[in-house]
Amino acid sequence: MPSAPESPAAAFRGPAALESDQARLLLRALADPIRLQVIQALAAGERCVCDLTTDLGLAQSKLSFHLKVLREAGLVADRQSGRWVYYRLRPEAIAALGAWLSTLITACDQPHRAAPERRRLRSASRLPTLKPRSTAPLPRHDVRSITWRRSPAQADMVFSPAPQADSRGAFRQLLEASYQRRGLVHLAAGSSVPLLKKSVWVVVRGMVRLSTCSFQGDELLVGLAGPNEPFGEPLTSLEAYEARALTACDLLCLSCDEIARSPHLAMAVLQGLGARYRQSEALLALLGLRRIEDRVRGFLELIAHDYGQPCDQGLRLDLRLTHQEIANALSTTRVTVTRALGHLRDQGWLQLDQQRRLVISHLPAGRA
Repeated sequence: MPSAPESPAAAFRGPAALESDQARLLLRALADPIRLQVIQALAAGERCVCDLTTDLGLAQSKLSFHLKVLREAGLVADRQSGRWVYYRLRPEAIAALGAWLSTLITACDQPHRAAPERRRLRSASRLPTLKPRSTAPLPRHDVRSITWRRSPAQADMVFSPAPQADSRGAFRQLLEASYQRRGLVHLAAGSSVPLLKKSVWVVVRGMVRLSTCSFQGDELLVGLAGPNEPFGEPLTSLEAYEARALTACDLLCLSCDEIARSPHLAMAVLQGLGARYRQSEALLALLGLRRIEDRVRGFLELIAHDYGQPCDQGLRLDLRLTHQEIANALSTTRVTVTRALGHLRDQGWLQLDQQRRLVISHLPAGRA
């Protein structure tokens, strides 16, 4: 029996050469409804990524993730022409899978086969157990803590920020002193931020949403980047990582070489990463809360403490997150988040101002 190919997308030499490992990859790739839509779209011929994005109504990051799975399984091939990447089906892979399935059908049509032979066929056709794709853990910190309170009093905070020195002002002063003559990149709300392999973005003004796609193709909110906080491809190992402006943003692009040459800049970036690090740990700890209402309240307390603006009623959130985005961050459903927000408003803990921005009423107007 020939050994399994090293690469999942290895060339198919014919139906008889298809191994169980190859069949597992092909069947897993075809098991997702979005990837089936991509296969059906490519059945008509070679297509550009831009056309697939428009026709299927998918975000480019999500489509790129599914195309990568199909390419690794050997079902599609790609080629680059100028700025665009074109994809096409590999008919030899589909033919090999069809022939492999035909052998199973043939075996089912022979009920009087000897018992040892039936056991051999069952062993050969049994697919290995699928293992979830491993991803690097989100960063964690030990500066903020999450507390669980049994008392339902409105003033109790699910998220409890520990006292700490605010290093954001020092970071801003360093950026203003060192990069006054450098132009900023302005992006409108909803714009996608291009991620560069050897460059880090720093938010000067506005808010950026950071997200990824799960293996099932669902969008997951993994963090927010506010003023003086860095983000970028060198700072993540997640696949299908996407950054999108939540509000109008001014961004500064710093190359990794530039950061390495300046100890002061490297220290400032490290301080900005510390804020992101603490936020990621707080988000992870919120997932340990059993009650979804506590998760929602803790999430709002977290972003209010980091990015809220003091007002007469408490802390106002100028960023606009949809109920679905909050649900994606807290591993729940949009309907559940909507219900929890309604309960918090009924209790008077949460309000809406005239511009329909969220106001956290039971937090101190000044930051810790």
